[in-house]
Amino acid sequence: VAKHVAESKIELEEWVIILPSERATYYLQSALFDVYQKPIFSPKITTIYQWIKELTIEPILDKTRLLLQLYEVHKEHLQQDDQLLFDEFLNWGQIVLSDFDELERYLIDPNYMFRNLRDIKEIENWSFGEQTLSQRQQEFIAFWDRLPIYYKGLQEKLEKEGTTISGK
Repeated sequence: VAKHVAESKIELEEWVIILPSERATYYLQSALFDVYQKPIFSPKITTIYQWIKELTIEPILDKTRLLLQLYEVHKEHLQQDDQLLFDEFLNWGQIVLSDFDELERYLIDPNYMFRNLRDIKEIENWSFGEQTLSQRQQEFIAFWDRLPIYYKGLQEKLEKEGTTISGK
């Protein structure tokens, strides 16, 4: 990319380069310095997240607020005898939000993905030879079955508030 920028006839200040991460922006800036061998006014280099944030009309919630929103959705769907403290929720809430973000980013059908994830987790966590599942295994499968409900509930909650997640 740095070589292409240097070889082009376009002025540096007219470039906008969008990269997947902050780390990639650092490497591109270093590569530009290596190609030019002198200090330059760099083109605008931004991450996809920052670029989307600049273009999005709806505010994008930060991860902490999203976790709180997801926890509220989770509490709405708990059985009466289930108890899950917020600190226990944090263990898997961040992973779930990351999965939700990926769904949005790659336009994946959530029902299809959650069904596949559940099947994969089922295979990873116990053997096929067992006839009955333990209470813990049943709870684990029930959790994966609730993910589409959490996804839909979070989407509805965010839509009501006029906010969104970064992948959308």
